[in-house]
Amino acid sequence: MKRIFFILSIFITTVSGAAGQQSVYSDGVAGRVNDTIILKSEIKEALMGSPDQSLEQQRKVLEEMIKNKVLYMEAQENQELSINSDEIEQRLDETIEKIMDNLGGEEKFKMALKEEGLDENILRSIYRRQIKEEIFVQSYVSTVIRPGISISDEEVRKAYEENTEMFKSPETYSYVIGYKPVAMTENDKKALISKLNAIRRTILNHEMTFEEAARLYSQGPTGPKGGDLGLVEPGKMVPEFETVAFQLKKGEISRPFETSFGFHIALCRNITEKGREMSHIILLPSIDEKKVAVFNKNVKSYFEEGGIENLRAWASEAGIQWIPFKEARKREINPLILSILDDTAPGSVSQTHYLNNGLAFIYLEDKKEAREMSFDEVRNYVKNYVYGKKLQQEIDELYDKLKDKYYIEIML
Repeated sequence: MKRIFFILSIFITTVSGAAGQQSVYSDGVAGRVNDTIILKSEIKEALMGSPDQSLEQQRKVLEEMIKNKVLYMEAQENQELSINSDEIEQRLDETIEKIMDNLGGEEKFKMALKEEGLDENILRSIYRRQIKEEIFVQSYVSTVIRPGISISDEEVRKAYEENTEMFKSPETYSYVIGYKPVAMTENDKKALISKLNAIRRTILNHEMTFEEAARLYSQGPTGPKGGDLGLVEPGKMVPEFETVAFQLKKGEISRPFETSFGFHIALCRNITEKGREMSHIILLPSIDEKKVAVFNKNVKSYFEEGGIENLRAWASEAGIQWIPFKEARKREINPLILSILDDTAPGSVSQTHYLNNGLAFIYLEDKKEAREMSFDEVRNYVKNYVYGKKLQQEIDELYDKLKDKYYIEIML
């Protein structure tokens, strides 16, 4: 919950006067446009969810932030542009409502604000400023840049012919997840910790390396890479993991510990000024195999006796949630769910898995492979693609002309 409001607390420090300035500089300044600063933490927040947080990628994000600041400042000087305060307030209301929905309602929203030391008025003032900047830039682009862009039929056709791989219909899956919450017991947790202890002893006894053990046992996405997590900097991992990671000495392997993702042992490969180079082995939450086997037997039995409708009827009686997905694109699907789908034939039911603190099975209704689409099918999409590229090119060229007008400093 705090992560949702992390960026808000940063914005507050930039406008809270002398007392706030100390917080700003302790956070670290990444760049500056005139008197407006951009914090390192703002860049990290923008990269959340991206596997690439290299210095090069951070600089790219910073450059885009600086470009937006320059366009905003230029837009403010344009006498022809005006801001509709009603539009700002409407978008502000929509933003607040979205935050409430994401947090689970008004009460949880108020609790989150309280935890962050905020009230709704402060929150609104922060977002009001952001929205005002966005509208100014959008209005400036629409008024000053868009009118000068034209696209010919030849350009659209050429873009299609040179980028046919881009204009394929996506691979999609239509499926249903049957899900029943089942909490892990203390015995289930002890079994996983016992397994991790056994793996740890194997490594300490030099029967295999940590990397070999990770490839063999780890159930996370880093398993095939030998458990390599790269450089772990403060604030990059969940607190439970960081608490362990930053207590380890170089070459030390932790004892088993639990996070919201599962059960781990971690190896500190190296210690640097920025953080720790870490590897880990993770076992995902699971319950007694006998419980899974009984549930799986029922799923298979009801499906084989009467097909999907019979299975659905049993699921309803057994308190199993029935969650349908229609033509979900491959890139939109959780990797773990996707791996189950790829092991399941259309028209059949998967094995039962323990996912998200519950027992789950998947019925794969249909799978559509990606296919190359004709020019007529994607003409409008290609036109928008060409337009977007031209628009970005015009923005970049305008920025190159404007940037000498402002004091810009990059400190990454």
